[in-house]
Amino acid sequence: MAGPGGAAQRTEKAKRGGLAGLVIGMAMGALGAVFLPGLAGPYLPDALRGEQVQVAGVVEAKATEGDRLLLTVGSEAGATLVTFRDDIAEIDLLVSVGDSVLLSVGEYAPFIDDARISRVMKPRDWRVPPPVAVDTASKPDTALDAAAGSDTAAADTTTGAADTDPPAAP
Repeated sequence: MAGPGGAAQRTEKAKRGGLAGLVIGMAMGALGAVFLPGLAGPYLPDALRGEQVQVAGVVEAKATEGDRLLLTVGSEAGATLVTFRDDIAEIDLLVSVGDSVLLSVGEYAPFIDDARISRVMKPRDWRVPPPVAVDTASKPDTALDAAAGSDTAAADTTTGAADTDPPAAP
């Protein structure tokens, strides 16, 4: 059995322990809010990452220096030097000078470390795709003949006198 004042002493200790736990919990919450997004950001899905800025531009230069890959990307906002320290070999194979890239970053800056590459387009991908072929089964034959006749008539008028044979010499 506890002596006189034993119950009062226990409640006083419980109050101090609860207050210390509250202060420690608030400090850990504040530190987590400051440092955790930067540390856990690459591992979180896009929906939980927060707002990302998209930087689109053309790779103007590429260099490998030891354990990092440097890309100079020219965009509407200006030139950006992007430094990659992870997956250097893979990015080096994927991205070439002249490629168009779309980078996801926290904010635009002239120097960016380990940006997330959202898209890479090769110069041949920039071209406008050829027009879609017309289904000839849906057109009547007379329309095709008229179209073919107009093409040959135009070809005949453009060649004109250049295709005629010179008069034979006597």
